[in-house]
Amino acid sequence: CLTPAVQVYNSWATCFPFVLSILLAGISYATLKPTNKKTTFIRFAASIIILWFAFAIYQPTAMAFLFFVMLDNCLKKDKPFSINIVLISGAVLFIGMLGSLLFSKFVPVWLYGSSIARAELTNNPLEKLQWFIKEPLINAINNFNITPGTFFTTLSLI
Repeated sequence: CLTPAVQVYNSWATCFPFVLSILLAGISYATLKPTNKKTTFIRFAASIIILWFAFAIYQPTAMAFLFFVMLDNCLKKDKPFSINIVLISGAVLFIGMLGSLLFSKFVPVWLYGSSIARAELTNNPLEKLQWFIKEPLINAINNFNITPGTFFTTLSLI
């Protein structure tokens, strides 16, 4: 009788950080650009700090910040598109991503005396770029085909 409820609870208990990260990304954008108010330096700084928390929880879902930027700037018909808002949002995202990189590199060294093993690829950008081209990019282009060939890759690109 309680099994379905327990399963749902367990699922949410393991996935809540992802949802929290998305919510923080949305709150960050809402702080940056409230309705009918100008963006101030305090709002700009608060938005960056909230976005840092979102990135600290889970980086891919924190990128939902761009989704909220797109919703507000591209899908609203009652106001014209503003490149200024997009540039300010881009600056917040850039500083947020840069802060996330610095936190992921320096906080583990500060706390534990060494960096996290998965952060090692950031020590050699050329190696990371080569790995990205050979692994994730090829997998994405080939739709995760187990044995990608040149012909299939070319067709997938088209």
